[in-house]
Amino acid sequence: MDQTPRDAFKDAPEGMPPAPDATGVVLTLGLVALTALAARWALAIFPASVQPEVALPLVFLIVVLLSAVAFGFWAGLLAAITAFATLNFLFTEPLYTFHVAHPQDLFALVVFLIVAALAGLLVG
Repeated sequence: MDQTPRDAFKDAPEGMPPAPDATGVVLTLGLVALTALAARWALAIFPASVQPEVALPLVFLIVVLLSAVAFGFWAGLLAAITAFATLNFLFTEPLYTFHVAHPQDLFALVVFLIVAALAGLLVG
């Protein structure tokens, strides 16, 4: 019996949220990428004294919430995981690797992922 991925969710338990369509996935990834570009630009333009450390994850959390509201739980979860990887790769020392040099940075990234996933679940 051939089933498309969308048909597979019809047999899922009642509480299972539906999968996002391709447009939702593409727009979610685009929002995360656009946010990363805007954040890199802002970090380059504004002096370090103006940039609070806690602001960047909160900006990405807004993207997670927007994705979850617009496209559902799975898109919010995708945004949370992608934002987690983006924060790690582009904004956590050492830059441009997925290695985390300081335990407190790893803790902050994991807390961000948990909070973003739970917020996406509640909103989506």
